[in-house]
Amino acid sequence: MLTSLASHRATPLTGRSMRLPYATRPRLWSFGGRSGLAGGSLAGGLLRPHLAGASFRGLPAVSSSRGRSGGRGRGEGRSWPGRGGGRTTRGHGGGGPEPEDLPDDDPASAQDLGALERLVRGSAATWMSERNTRRLTKACSAAAKLGSRSLEDVTLRTRILDTLAAAYAPLVPHLEGAVDCIIPLYACSRAGYWGPGSADGKGGLAVALLQRLSADGCNLLTANRTNATVQSHANLWLALSVTPAALRAAADLRGILNASAEGLLRNRALDTRACANVLLACARMQWRDHSLVHHLTTCLVEQGHAADDQNLANSLYALGKLAEGARHKPRPEGLRGLAEEVERRLSAGEGRCSFIPQQLSNMLLGCTKLGYTDPALINSLAAASSRAVRLFKPQELANSVWALAKMGFEDQGWYAAAVAAAEQPEAMQGAVPQNWSNLWYALALARHRPASRRLLERTAEAAALLRRGADAQACANLLWALANLRLYDERLVYALAGRLGELLGQDPEQLTGQNVCNSLWALAVMGPGVLSCHGGLVEGLLREAERRWAAEGGAAFSEGSLMQLWQAQVELAHVGGGELQRILRGGEDREGSLLVAMRVAAATASARLLSAPSLALATEVASALEQLQQRMGPGAIVSVQRRCVVEEVGRCADALVELAGGRRVAVAAVRRACVFANAPYDRTVVGPIALSVRQVGHSLGAGNLASVPYWEWEAAKAKGEELGYLSRVLGLGERQNILPQQARPLFEEGARLLFRKWTALTLAVENQWGGTNSAEKAEALFHDCMEWFYKKREHYADELEEELDDALLQDFNVEAEDGSPRQVSEGLVKLYQELVGGSMAFLEHLRAVAAASVAQCKRQVVDLDGTVVAEEDADMETSSDEGGSDDDEDGMDTEGAPQGVPLEPAAPKVPVVDEDGFTMVQGKGRKGRR
Repeated sequence: MLTSLASHRATPLTGRSMRLPYATRPRLWSFGGRSGLAGGSLAGGLLRPHLAGASFRGLPAVSSSRGRSGGRGRGEGRSWPGRGGGRTTRGHGGGGPEPEDLPDDDPASAQDLGALERLVRGSAATWMSERNTRRLTKACSAAAKLGSRSLEDVTLRTRILDTLAAAYAPLVPHLEGAVDCIIPLYACSRAGYWGPGSADGKGGLAVALLQRLSADGCNLLTANRTNATVQSHANLWLALSVTPAALRAAADLRGILNASAEGLLRNRALDTRACANVLLACARMQWRDHSLVHHLTTCLVEQGHAADDQNLANSLYALGKLAEGARHKPRPEGLRGLAEEVERRLSAGEGRCSFIPQQLSNMLLGCTKLGYTDPALINSLAAASSRAVRLFKPQELANSVWALAKMGFEDQGWYAAAVAAAEQPEAMQGAVPQNWSNLWYALALARHRPASRRLLERTAEAAALLRRGADAQACANLLWALANLRLYDERLVYALAGRLGELLGQDPEQLTGQNVCNSLWALAVMGPGVLSCHGGLVEGLLREAERRWAAEGGAAFSEGSLMQLWQAQVELAHVGGGELQRILRGGEDREGSLLVAMRVAAATASARLLSAPSLALATEVASALEQLQQRMGPGAIVSVQRRCVVEEVGRCADALVELAGGRRVAVAAVRRACVFANAPYDRTVVGPIALSVRQVGHSLGAGNLASVPYWEWEAAKAKGEELGYLSRVLGLGERQNILPQQARPLFEEGARLLFRKWTALTLAVENQWGGTNSAEKAEALFHDCMEWFYKKREHYADELEEELDDALLQDFNVEAEDGSPRQVSEGLVKLYQELVGGSMAFLEHLRAVAAASVAQCKRQVVDLDGTVVAEEDADMETSSDEGGSDDDEDGMDTEGAPQGVPLEPAAPKVPVVDEDGFTMVQGKGRKGRR
């Protein structure tokens, strides 16, 4: 039976009985709002300290009494606001004894670790000879509580516990109370101390204590003789949840936990703190006794109004971890009761809700793992998190964004606030690679592309950290997220690719099959130029995929992973001379090969899509196309086929229209889920759709994939002009100089290649001639340039040249004397006009030139700390994990360039400033200033 404080007084003493010099018996006073002993409870006739909860790295803080003080005023405990009026951080309240009232050999009199060490060094031998377990256990508790986590204090604490362990270990086999085992075991767990000789699980105080608890069928914990309080049981579970596995294996851990669980199950009035702490311990150990978890949840809900915020937050988090790992299913009434209490406190409004950021983050994680998406709770948690988002630590911020994105939370304003918080200079200080990865992964899930590039730049600033310490999962997830969001930063991608190459070379098993496929697919989405830049990594990943398929067969990759490999393989046809694509093509005609499996997976996925019910937008568009065919007749439209597959690339289209003359046009409806969810990118398709457009365009030819964006369709419907709109989309109406929506990704790809070769702009950004936000200004200029093309019907190079000239002058204080604005504008107009006409010749030329530049450019070799240590030619033998310089540094290859290609001279090493104070880019043959 779990004994109360009163019952402890009648328990026979274990060890030598000693009178307290300041009273004839222990004096009671208020402790945390309840009557109790100062700093503890009376157990076995001795003063047993109540140990406050510990905070373990990477896990939620364990609940403790609210402060460590004992009086009735307001004080501050070690971690949380206390209810007592303690005058020191140790929390001695006004009603308890002052340190000077305590006996000289009482560990509670020690104010710091130094004083405690002197006391222990002089008294431990005496305590052992007197079998004074009270003093020894109090000293263990004091060692765990006092001091900090500094190296100096950790070293001092270890010396103290070494001395105490040597004195206490001989007494352990003779202990007659469970509490005498639990207190020092819990103190060891809080201090992270497992004692000398315990590394192999064969020695040390912790092992001796565990073996004593499990001896004789765990009789110290049985109901008839245990002196363990509810809180002692909770402390036992917390201690065991962090005890190293080797030490736990030295005792009957299952027996100890079962014996403790039986006692907890018999008690119908467990306090909320004990319930929360045992639940958290169950989550850490993935305890599968669902009856205990149900009992703890019920007791907690019944007293929910009395639970502090930390207990509620830890319980919700723990239930989520148990649902995820131990497949525990909370009873609906229990989960609903917890949620209602949390929601009641959250609804108190701004300034009255006392949940701290870590608690909010952990509750969101718990709800995600539980699959609990009740709008009342989730919206309240999101609102509270939004108000406190600038106070979040990196892990709390990343976890909160991840949790809401996984639950399908759609408020883009919330994600924008989270991004704005993360963009602040110090917000992500101390972030580990997983924090960056989780944050970007969540934004990709939510289809939230940050409105500015500041967060991307902050992440790129952490490239050295990622290059040095990211694991394969973090690298693959971050690449996947960037690809989905259609973002690229050379420093960042080089760091991630380099780290993946390093891990692959060290031990391929560090990468899961999904890591391999996600990484290849992400590089493919980024385009042929990126695949070419990281050809070494791509080759390594392809060969690793082939090796795993040969070794494991169908178990190596899921159908989704095989689809990713297929899409990457299709894209590799446009990289170099196809050498990388030939790595897997060796098994093209071999039954059971990886390539055959990839092709089958693509066909299976397409067939599944074809057999699924059509979405509303696709059905409306297909029906309207059939009406248009009837109206225009076979002289214009020969046939309309609903739901078809473009077999060459294994992609589906909502309709395939055959026009007179044999031209085939695939029609794809662009739904809301195909574009980003936030402005200003809510009319830009996400990475997977951009890849699909590019690959179908390669197969059918530019201009032969017609997209029908939902916003254009809704506008046409509102005017009753659906058929006229589709006629224009198919190119059957009046010919206009308008680039089809589906060809815009191709135009933007080519435009970026031209911008990368614009020396004047590159120098302005690299040297920050436009200020610290020069990169953002350059990105804004690119988007303004795209809008100039999309909004105008007629496009003249000289008009665009003036726009570019003005932008350089206004934003970067640069007056270009090299003629580059004219060259860039001519190249952009030429690219646009060719794509409107259905030709990709100039785009293919730009791709080829970019690939050639990559092969010739110089690359910087970056140390693991981010320092540039050398420069090497790209054709020298360098590993794939070396950082590379931007290929902007070389002039474009001019041989065989068609008319209108920007051909730039080498940039000057030092900017030249004219008499008016303008920085000029020197060129050849220009007639003075404009």
